[in-house]
Amino acid sequence: MGDADVNECYHSLSYAFRTNIKENYTHYFDLSKDGVIMLTNDLSTISLEDDSGIPNLITLPVVATDSYGKDGEQCWNDELKDEKDLKLKLFTDFPPKFVSNTETQNVEFDEETKASSGLARATDFNNEDPPDDPHWVNQDICYYLSGASDEVRQKFAIDKSTNTLSVIGDLDADCPDCDRYDLTVVASNDCVSRTRKPGDESVQNVVVDVIDLNDNIPEFDNIKPFYVLSTTEADPDCKDCLIAASDADTKLDTSLAFKILNQESSDPAVNVSDPFELDYTAGQRFVTVVKSGSFNPLDYEDLQLYFDLTLQVTDSATPPHSTEASIKIVMMTAMNNVTFGFDN
Repeated sequence: MGDADVNECYHSLSYAFRTNIKENYTHYFDLSKDGVIMLTNDLSTISLEDDSGIPNLITLPVVATDSYGKDGEQCWNDELKDEKDLKLKLFTDFPPKFVSNTETQNVEFDEETKASSGLARATDFNNEDPPDDPHWVNQDICYYLSGASDEVRQKFAIDKSTNTLSVIGDLDADCPDCDRYDLTVVASNDCVSRTRKPGDESVQNVVVDVIDLNDNIPEFDNIKPFYVLSTTEADPDCKDCLIAASDADTKLDTSLAFKILNQESSDPAVNVSDPFELDYTAGQRFVTVVKSGSFNPLDYEDLQLYFDLTLQVTDSATPPHSTEASIKIVMMTAMNNVTFGFDN
């Protein structure tokens, strides 16, 4: 709308709603003097229709009048005006919706491969049933991780356009609370910044289960510099030869296997085959005991004697992981004051 007046006073226009506007419309719409219609309240709480009875079609009566002169002089003249009825077609802007937003989607990732996983995508009813407007453009849907900690964001990332979840950091199911992650994905039409208060239907809950791999090597625990076999006791044997090992794959390796790979005497004259053997204590899955095997320690009380043993511990991986350790068992007798010197 324009004004053909070119004098100093009547050179501009001022807009306002006419007095016959429906009273309830004034609670939802405002019209500035320069002709901008503004929405002042949420329309979802009211049913709007004009006299024709067409839903979501409303009529706003507007009047345009001469306004002010260049120097601020008011030049109001009720006879110099024009009136129009503006028809507004309103439509509901539906947020993106996940079809199964009430169901938690489970995703599995391998500790090693870190493959990506496509999650269920949201739909937008506005795009499926757009308003009758030739200028309508389908709305984009973008995805965000909501409420994720810095630790989670260092491990997972989501593609904003495709809702594809990827692993970008290291996964280790062996650490506490690292075999499961609860994520929240939000769908939004705002592709610049994530929605602060999304509706329930725009939220998808995702549970990531980390598949544990048997990727750790077992280790011997607290191997001593030497162990003592005393012949002064009624039952001479290596009383403190308790050998323990551990494995970080505690969920996969429920027990470890011990083995003596090699054993040699410090005195070549002691020609005994397999002088020591292993004895698994009852209920102990990660502990074994080295005890006398095919020889009687009392038969060698007059010798300064020790034995070098090479032990091996193996887990249940395929192929298995194993570690070796060397131990020294020293015979102590009542007859001999034995002094040993060991390199390293």
